[in-house]
Amino acid sequence: MLPGRCAPPASRRSRGLTLTELLVTIAVLSILAAITMPSLTLNDGQRLAVAADRVGNALRIARHDAMTSGQAVLVDAETAPGRLLLTRRGCSVVGGSAAAVTDPMTRSPFNADISAGPSSGGVTLTARFMVAGTPWAGLVFDPSGAAVQACSVASQIARGTPEAGSSIDLAFGGRTASVSIDPATGRISGLHP
Repeated sequence: MLPGRCAPPASRRSRGLTLTELLVTIAVLSILAAITMPSLTLNDGQRLAVAADRVGNALRIARHDAMTSGQAVLVDAETAPGRLLLTRRGCSVVGGSAAAVTDPMTRSPFNADISAGPSSGGVTLTARFMVAGTPWAGLVFDPSGAAVQACSVASQIARGTPEAGSSIDLAFGGRTASVSIDPATGRISGLHP
């Protein structure tokens, strides 16, 4: 210490939090958590609604891309369970690879993860593109926007024209919903509990 200088008084030294300050801080954080937590958790119906919205958007993007690109677009619900993949191709790929449809939001290949998404996690997805009473997991939109083929994606075999009642079914917590496709027009209708 320098000559003529005194040590600072004890009251000016830095100290930790008092018990009262700590309790007030914890109370404020608890109130904030109680206010925000309900908005972060979704009930079964909300999860299904979010999943149905994502499925409907994926189908609309596939249809729109087929109409604007002039190429067939395959909706693939078979290759990656719980996901919808979109590629520019029919049921088969002959002499080369298929080009992925670009997600308009991310500008990357379209890959809608329905079962593990932050707002739809745990929802199961079952594609039921019906031909003669048999469900298939692939659907092709043609450049007119019609859903013209249901197919087995893995074997790259077209199974025929999808029938009315074709849909993607969703389930979570004992509740179900579906997103329907009108094969003739390609129109997609939303959540049907």
